[in-house]
Amino acid sequence: MSGTGLVFLLIAVVYLFGTLFEIPFVFENPKSKWIVDKIGKKQTKILFIIIAVIFFILAYKFK
Repeated sequence: MSGTGLVFLLIAVVYLFGTLFEIPFVFENPKSKWIVDKIGKKQTKILFIIIAVIFFILAYKFK
């Protein structure tokens, strides 16, 4: 796996685990708090899962 693919894979894993287990550094930073305030926590989780899937696809493309 190339370095780029590995980076994309790690980012995807962080987003996925952060969303599923509500890890504080995913939801407690200022940008995430702003997103939660604007669209709600459930929609933010869905958004993060979509971002994780996109990064998994990119990791697969760059393998």
